[in-house]
Amino acid sequence: ESQGGFDDLMLKEWAKQRMVYNDGDDDVEIADKRQEEESDAAFERVERARGSIRPGTIIRAASSVDTGNEQPFLLDDQEFLQSILLIIQDDEHITVGIILNLPSAHKIDIEMGDGEKAQSEDVITIPQRYGGKYGLKGQAVKPTVWLHNKEDLKEAKVGSPLGGDDENVWICSEKDIDVALSIDGLADIDDFMVINGFTVWEKPQEDGLIGGLMGEFLAGNFEVVAKDKTAEIWDILETQHEILTEENIEENLAAAQEAWISAGGTLNPDSEAKLDEKARNSWWCTFLLGDAKLRFS
Repeated sequence: ESQGGFDDLMLKEWAKQRMVYNDGDDDVEIADKRQEEESDAAFERVERARGSIRPGTIIRAASSVDTGNEQPFLLDDQEFLQSILLIIQDDEHITVGIILNLPSAHKIDIEMGDGEKAQSEDVITIPQRYGGKYGLKGQAVKPTVWLHNKEDLKEAKVGSPLGGDDENVWICSEKDIDVALSIDGLADIDDFMVINGFTVWEKPQEDGLIGGLMGEFLAGNFEVVAKDKTAEIWDILETQHEILTEENIEENLAAAQEAWISAGGTLNPDSEAKLDEKARNSWWCTFLLGDAKLRFS
């Protein structure tokens, strides 16, 4: 059983990922064989992903169960721990995604109707999620993305489907939402999700190189989520319908993890596996809630 506090275990994990040790030829032969098997599996992952990554695709962060090795994102890019992402753009230069299951302590107010005439009762508040660390060049405020996955709204043509496939998640504008909410019985504010910021992977421009998001798949950091899981995942995400607070952070962490498991994620039963959850919880408290001192079990 693992001993020591969170900081000690994180230091141990850092050392494990940066140290290689063997004491004989047998160990070298075994390591070479294992490396060859891992290499074959990695390229198979890339080939599977290459045909699937397009606007509307959902991917999830891998775990140590997927990799059979160390936990991805334990030491770097911890926002991806047990995360689910939606791809919204993919071209020859970049792939852009947004993290779906990270609520934040921020909100957006929508003024219904004519903004100049709007009264306080005409302002609707929607919680804002964290989609990634990137924004648009030259803009101090990160852009927001509005989404829905409701059949009634799709039939009413509220927004447009990502990738042109009606079965995908739909992207819409604040004006689309204003119109939908003004139609009696069509929509509720909780039918929509607003996400601030992007996650961006730049593609290498030299032939023969694997980088960007494909490089992440090569490293075993992400897995493509089956399309038939979208509705189930979305139902879980919709339970995160409040602004993140100290009082509801544990509930939101549980919902984020449930959505990730629904997407195919598997928790590691080993005693040290809780380290990734502690790292994730610490990141949430610091960067989403803004309280680095908050700790809970």
